[in-house]
Amino acid sequence: MGNHMIQQLIRIHQTITQRFAQERGAVLVYVAVILPALIAVAALAIDASNAYAQQRRIQTAADAAALAGAQRLALGGSLDLVASDVQSLAAANGADSAAWEAIDNNTGVRVTVQRTVNTFFAGSIGYHTITVRAAASARYLTITGADNLLPMSIKYPPNGFVFDQLYTLWDDGKDAPGSFGWISWNGNPSAKTLEQNIANPSNSGLWSIGDQIPAASGVMNSASVWDALAAWQGKAILIPIYDIIINGKYRVYTFAEFTVVSTSKKDKTMTGYFSRTLRRSVSVGAGGADLGVRDVRMTE
Repeated sequence: MGNHMIQQLIRIHQTITQRFAQERGAVLVYVAVILPALIAVAALAIDASNAYAQQRRIQTAADAAALAGAQRLALGGSLDLVASDVQSLAAANGADSAAWEAIDNNTGVRVTVQRTVNTFFAGSIGYHTITVRAAASARYLTITGADNLLPMSIKYPPNGFVFDQLYTLWDDGKDAPGSFGWISWNGNPSAKTLEQNIANPSNSGLWSIGDQIPAASGVMNSASVWDALAAWQGKAILIPIYDIIINGKYRVYTFAEFTVVSTSKKDKTMTGYFSRTLRRSVSVGAGGADLGVRDVRMTE
C-alpha cells in the first residue's frame, strides 16, 4: 500500500474521531439539559400514582366509617357511640382524621376523612407531602319486603313495641290484642303444612307491605306444631305484622324481629321480645311502620 493511501486513511480516521467527540459532547449537553425535566416527570408519575392509591384507600375509610355510623343509629345507638364507631373505622382504614354529622333526621351520617402522606420524588420540586380527602354518606331505611318469615302474624299495636321487653302472645284464633294468628303461605291451613313452614322459614317466599297473606284460621292444637315452634327458643326470626284482615287474609303492614324465649304447648302461648335488627332487603322506603327492621345503604 502506498504512502498516499496510508495518509488518506489516517485523515479519515482523524475526521471520524473528531466528529464522534463533537457528537458525544453534544449528547452530554443535551442530557444535562433535559435530565431535570425527566426527573420531574418521573416524580409526577410516581407520586401521582401514589396519590391515586391513597385516594382509593381514604375513600374506603370514608365508606366504612359512614356505614358503621348508620348501622349504630339503626340499632338505636347514641350519638356518642356513633362518633366512636366513625372514628374507629376511619382510623382502622388509614385516615388521619375524620369529621361527621348526623343527616336525614338522625337516620344517617355524613363522614369526611383525610390522610397526609410523604411523597417519593416530588420533594425535589417542592412537594414533600400530599393530602387526600374523601367523603361518604349512609343511612338506614325501613324494609318494605322480606322473606324467611315465621308463619305467624301479630296485629300492629298503635303504640308500637317496647324493644327487649318480654311479651306473652297466645293463639286464640281471633283478631285480638296480644294474640297471634298462624299463616298459610300457599292457602293450605293443615297442621302438617304449618309445622313444616315453622321449621323451614325459607318456605315463606318474599312478601311486601300491602300484600295479603292467607290465614290458617282457628287454633292449631297439634303437638307437632308447638314442638316445631319450641325449636326456635333462644333464636330470632322475622314475622309479618298486619293491620287488618281482608277476606280471611292478613294485610302486611310492616315486619318485626321476635326472639322466642319460651313456649307453652298446654296454654298455646309463647313468650319473647322484639328487637332492632339489620337485614338486607330487596326493597326499602316508606309505606309501613318502622318497628326496628332496617337496611343500611350508602347514599352517595
